Amino acid sequence: MVSNSSENGDLVAAMAPKDNITKIVKLDNYGVELDDGFIFLDSMSFNAHRIIKINSNDTYLVIGGSNKLKEDGTFARYFVSVVLNRELEVEEIKTTRFDVKGALFNTNYYLTSDEKILVSLNVNSEGFGPDSEQVFLRLNNKGDVEYAYKDIGFNCYSIIEDKNGYACVGKQIKYLDESFEFINKTEE
Repeated sequence: MVSNSSENGDLVAAMAPKDNITKIVKLDNYGVELDDGFIFLDSMSFNAHRIIKINSNDTYLVIGGSNKLKEDGTFARYFVSVVLNRELEVEEIKTTRFDVKGALFNTNYYLTSDEKILVSLNVNSEGFGPDSEQVFLRLNNKGDVEYAYKDIGFNCYSIIEDKNGYACVGKQIKYLDESFEFINKTEE
């Protein structure tokens, strides 16, 4: 997974976790590795879904999902945000637990002009139909969750700005206001 920001030639990619360690690399425009760093979560595997360049803080924000095996053999599901400095050193790791029926996957985001990060998290649960779960989040530019809402319905796959706020588009369109709070959704 590679960040979508290649300004000044700094492409940042995350490698799959091994032994709860996720490798982060910085590449030049030709794919040559310039630097690397590691994210370690004790007793959790971390799947980095998106890397967001935060210009005002001169940092990268890595967001994704994590699964932690509980004593009863089931998994606890977490949203994770990791703040990295430009040398790819971890400055802070934040976890938020969500009571959902499957793993978090297909994280989409929209970075606003004031560097709020609007996130939709689809949940890999039985079905992918009208009973699917999805979590909507608003983060500040330091990766703190300011608002969270869980919805049931078809997953959405892209966040776009519209005249009333934002729309998350999939089989249904889910409408959210300027603060990314849920308004309504189209029928199936």
